[in-house]
Amino acid sequence: MAAKLSLGILFGSRSCEHEVSIVSALQLANFVNPFKYDITLVYISREGAWYVGPALWKLETYLDFDPRKSGLTQVFPDMTARSRALVSVRRAGLFAGETRRVAARLDCVIPVMHGLHGEDGSLQGMLEMMDLPYASCGVAGSAVGLDKIMMKQAFRGCGFPVLADTAVSRQEWLHDPDGLIAHIEGCLPYPVFVKPANLGSSIGVSRADDRETLKAALALGFSLDRRCLVE
Repeated sequence: MAAKLSLGILFGSRSCEHEVSIVSALQLANFVNPFKYDITLVYISREGAWYVGPALWKLETYLDFDPRKSGLTQVFPDMTARSRALVSVRRAGLFAGETRRVAARLDCVIPVMHGLHGEDGSLQGMLEMMDLPYASCGVAGSAVGLDKIMMKQAFRGCGFPVLADTAVSRQEWLHDPDGLIAHIEGCLPYPVFVKPANLGSSIGVSRADDRETLKAALALGFSLDRRCLVE
């Protein structure tokens, strides 16, 4: 019988869609064929720390997340090409220094990320450096596909019909908000929709029917991203 593949499921991360990623990862993990794959859940916390451990299979672990109480092990990806290891570091004593061990070694990875720091090409680039196979679009496809502004430019370049729009930045908003609103009003008629450029869902998307609601929509959009698409 062929050896089972060691499959890592990466999820969580510092995205505002953190909770959706957790639910998606647990749903996937429970449908993976255990006769073909050894599954390692790899959770990335809101602070960006990586963890493995049996408690990650339980949804209640994330409701009041405490890695010590849950018995989780913090790990670090070994960036050595083809190592494909997640390494834990333990301090042996006050003067004994640190000991390192391989907590998991993966054959392939499924990133189950939503939004920034996972769906935008950043994680894919790290996995490429590790020479760790993954099920996802590549770096360029992920980066362009998540970025609404870049994606529309790609569509235009291919000759596809797209809605009229304008791209705006947080720096413009902070420097001259009235000028930015005048620019938008000069480009597009109301109503308009303001969308953070790099979020993967409807979070932060607002409809504006006049100048006051446009101000509120831009303030919300720029609280989540440094660039927004207005259509």
